[in-house]
Amino acid sequence: MAKQNKTIQIKNMCCRRCILMVTDILEKRSLHVQSVRLGKAVFTGNIDYKLLDNDLKLIGFERIIDPEIILTETIRNTLFEFINNIEEHTENNSNLIKLVEHKTKITFRQANLVFIKHRNTTIEKYFILLKIEKVKALIEEGQLNFNEIAEKLEYKAYQHLAAQFKKNTSKTMSSFKKSNHKNRKPFDEI
Repeated sequence: MAKQNKTIQIKNMCCRRCILMVTDILEKRSLHVQSVRLGKAVFTGNIDYKLLDNDLKLIGFERIIDPEIILTETIRNTLFEFINNIEEHTENNSNLIKLVEHKTKITFRQANLVFIKHRNTTIEKYFILLKIEKVKALIEEGQLNFNEIAEKLEYKAYQHLAAQFKKNTSKTMSSFKKSNHKNRKPFDEI
């Protein structure tokens, strides 16, 4: 008889290291891992969920069951993935509304209402905050000038990015670049 796959939803995953850490936890519990991606793990085997919950909590994660929180985390993870892989996106799939509707299988309006309820901000504002943190990272890396950063993050004009950056950080991009204290936030804390 084939073993049945078990799927869990996980809160606070935001990068490849998170995926590796969750995979490691599942393997240490002698589970056969089918897949782990941002916010979700699929595996077979017998599991004590209390022990798993404790393991996840120790490294800042949380197994989630509430459908609205699962939806909120799905949206967050979709936006994380989009920002981190922005070079792979084209005009056809970079529309935020279409992206969220495709991933959630509900209307953007419905998704946004749930997101606001659990994150106290709109999906659009949250996406802007993610973009601003990505801009900070790109400025620190020093590989691109401001115009190239704006283009990479799909701003129609550098001026739009500069205005958004100043509004959200109270600093110009130039003053941020010159400052010694960069004040970046980890993606999972946004």
